[in-house]
Amino acid sequence: MTPYKESITILREKLHSLVHEAAIDFDCCSAFANEWSFAGVSDENMRSWLERNFRERPPIRDDFISDVCGDTAFLLISVLYPGLEQDAGTTSNDSLLNILAWVFCSVPGYDLSRADAKKNLNYLLVEFQKMASQSDQKVLPFLGMTDKMRLLFTVSSLRSGYLRPLLSMIAISLAMLDDQARANCYPLLRSFVAYLSKEIEISVDDLQAIVADLAGMPIRLRLGGYAIVVPDDETVSVLQSAVSVISNHKKLQSTMREFQPEGAASPQVANFNGKAESVIAKLTGMIGLEAVKKEVVSLANFIKVRRLREAGGLKQPPISMHLVFSGNPGTGKTTVARMIAELYKELGVLTKGHLVEIDRRPRWRLRRTYCSQDQGSH
Repeated sequence: MTPYKESITILREKLHSLVHEAAIDFDCCSAFANEWSFAGVSDENMRSWLERNFRERPPIRDDFISDVCGDTAFLLISVLYPGLEQDAGTTSNDSLLNILAWVFCSVPGYDLSRADAKKNLNYLLVEFQKMASQSDQKVLPFLGMTDKMRLLFTVSSLRSGYLRPLLSMIAISLAMLDDQARANCYPLLRSFVAYLSKEIEISVDDLQAIVADLAGMPIRLRLGGYAIVVPDDETVSVLQSAVSVISNHKKLQSTMREFQPEGAASPQVANFNGKAESVIAKLTGMIGLEAVKKEVVSLANFIKVRRLREAGGLKQPPISMHLVFSGNPGTGKTTVARMIAELYKELGVLTKGHLVEIDRRPRWRLRRTYCSQDQGSH
């Protein structure tokens, strides 16, 4: 356990901070304590029975702390399970579960032994893996927010403040997985951020501030014989891009609402010229890349709305049209970049819309693609 001493210390600090703040809410706000006690109970008879029992034996602090720890473990495993599955049976997998079990058991009031805490983590891991294997979806949507955990972000006065220690714990845990295992967790990390915005209604400004704080305070850890910086650049990039997608989507919705006449039906798909429609048809006809197709169609609709606003003399916010194409070799980056260049030309974003491809061989095998911009910018 010695090589992971620093990570244990910081994980412990973040979890204790989260539990401490939650316990203050529980102690000082009776409304929050009552909501917590009845969270997830929809049956009226069961609720009445619980109320009668709570009069005789009110909820105690240690029960609440055990609940918070258990639900935090559930959330962590819901994001980390693809990486733990990738590392199944390896030292890093077992070490991470051991560390998390130790960290949870270090919280005063938590009622499980270290062995039982690890059994619980393993149980959660197996259950999420079963759900994934039985699902038709390649990656499950985020399912890690229990009814009680949700109250921390909706009823508590601290709300988004709980995200700082929680995201730090996720980032440190990801750092202890190998590169491929960590990459397997990123779709669920993005899904988690989207859930926070859509279901919990954490504002984009709060999400941006929290991610900026996380990126601006790197933690240096020594794992085994090497040192790492947490959060790593890739994890920060995933979080930033997830927030950026949410921000752009909200801007698009706001722009479309502003343009749409009162009482008019919601627009579904913008009308494009024949060449633009042909480009979009080629893209949507490709196999896979569902997320890319959705983003490109949304972007095209957004550009169309801006053109309509310009024609109507309406004011519009400035927005960058720059894009980054990332992914493994052979995943269609160059093909999609060519289509985007052609689409930008047909939509009036670019005057030429040609694509400049640079391929340096044989040493680096690096392909950089970009769309040339108006006025000579690149």
